[in-house]
Amino acid sequence: MADIALKVVVDEAHIGKTDMVSRSAVKAGMRVESIVPEIGVIYGSGDETLLASLAKVEGVQKVDKETSFCLPPCSEKVPQ
Repeated sequence: MADIALKVVVDEAHIGKTDMVSRSAVKAGMRVESIVPEIGVIYGSGDETLLASLAKVEGVQKVDKETSFCLPPCSEKVPQ
């Protein structure tokens, strides 16, 4: 199965322990790409089957698949 982008939201009780939660997410199989400790969010990637196991990691409030979008190039003919 192909890798997907993942976002892990840390619960309020562990917001000061985002690094610990990220290490546990790595042990569960996630490849962590960035951590935003101020808001308790961990971004990374991994197989879609990780969603259930990441949700069980201590300190995890929610796990989501990240979605992306692309705006068209700036042009006078295309309103932004």
